[in-house]
Amino acid sequence: MGGERQLALTHEDLQAISQLLKPIRTDVQDLKGDMDTVKKKVNALEVTLENVTHHNLSILAENLSDLVQKMDGVLNTKNENMIRDVKVSMLTTKVEKLERDVAELKGKTA
Repeated sequence: MGGERQLALTHEDLQAISQLLKPIRTDVQDLKGDMDTVKKKVNALEVTLENVTHHNLSILAENLSDLVQKMDGVLNTKNENMIRDVKVSMLTTKVEKLERDVAELKGKTA
């Protein structure tokens, strides 16, 4: 056992170490409690965000769907009106031409 030295801890040494570790144990327990609280709050927040976000997104999607349907209706009505305007314009042009032709024919027969 040449130059080796053994350290022997006495009961009093172990008691002193135990006393020194008590505040550390208390701090660790407090941290565990705080972590549990934080985990619960984070979980509750996640659930709330998921539920509220899902609900709000559903509402937005429904409203968007309604708006798209309304816009389709407006666009269809607008397109139908434009088609009618074009037809009326074409018919007006034809009627004017026919009126000129009739007037011309009346002039020739008179």
